Amino acid sequence: MLIKLLIDTVSKDGNLLLNFGPTARGNFDSASTDILNALQTWMNDHHDAIYGTGASYMECPQDCRLTQKGNRLFIHIFSWPFRTIHLKNLGNVKYARFLHDHSEVPVVVYQDSNIFHHDMPVVAKNETVLELPVIKPKVTVPVIEVCLGE
Repeated sequence: MLIKLLIDTVSKDGNLLLNFGPTARGNFDSASTDILNALQTWMNDHHDAIYGTGASYMECPQDCRLTQKGNRLFIHIFSWPFRTIHLKNLGNVKYARFLHDHSEVPVVVYQDSNIFHHDMPVVAKNETVLELPVIKPKVTVPVIEVCLGE
């Protein structure tokens, strides 16, 4: 919950201050230590998506949050979708990868889509589609880094 709160706050150009303090004996309780350790573990792989980033001007996909630093867009996935994430008017994409292991995320750009389901287009014009694995990575909140071209 705290990782999602941190991401949500940063995606809205905010700062998050956590108020952890020692007990009367001068130690942190085990619950606080567990929370901080989980946050540290996630931040070890995903700090690029938090430090120095802010809100993105892009339209956010459902159940995701976007942060951006220069030409790098970070997609924080709160609920794992089935196979794809659709991004509108993204422009030129140099590459997309997961931050936790730097594995590639295939990118497909449809200039004109002839893919329909019950007379409704499945992919909109000029929509970028990120193709995801069916099984969610073993990360609390997976993050995809998208490097945008000029």
